[in-house]
Amino acid sequence: MFDAVSDGNNIAHPKPDPEVFLSASLFLKKKPVDCLVVEDATSGIQAALSAGMDCAAMGEGAKHAMATYHLKKISDIITILKI
Repeated sequence: MFDAVSDGNNIAHPKPDPEVFLSASLFLKKKPVDCLVVEDATSGIQAALSAGMDCAAMGEGAKHAMATYHLKKISDIITILKI
């Protein structure tokens, strides 16, 4: 179902370091600016923004003002992506 997976198994530095997201963009052959991270934790939001990516936060992460978008439910992403 996924074109690529980047997680704790292929990185040296955990969030809030942006390595996991930058690795994902490389795997997808996409520029970071063209990526959207969906995240539920402050450290993940920080990592996404440090990587130069927009961040759609949900759950506990949606309470943090630093996120680019705040989702109440995952299907809200349709509005962001204008699908």
